[in-house]
Amino acid sequence: MENMMGKHEEIVRMLREGKTVREVCRELRVSSKTVCRVRKELGLAARTGLRRAERKGAERGGGGEEEEMRRRLEGLERVLRLREEELEGLRRRNKVLRAVCFLEALFVLLLVLLL
Repeated sequence: MENMMGKHEEIVRMLREGKTVREVCRELRVSSKTVCRVRKELGLAARTGLRRAERKGAERGGGGEEEEMRRRLEGLERVLRLREEELEGLRRRNKVLRAVCFLEALFVLLLVLLL
């Protein structure tokens, strides 16, 4: 048990340094499942991904964090546009359905009056 706690702390340290899951597994001889569980428990998933992006940006000449944030923003804006278009389509369909229901109600009323 004590050995596992030591490995646990070592996994945390290595992830915070920005090492990948594969690197941690290889160096500590633990399964990727173990590393991912520790990473998830501590909420390190997003941070390590960001560090990896920063590292790639540094290799390309810096600006990795800004580039990653810009890319994420563009993706979110794309999703927002799609959702807005979907919402507009639903609003149009709702208007049509309201008109159809109104016409059906008039038709039923007309039948009742005629019979």
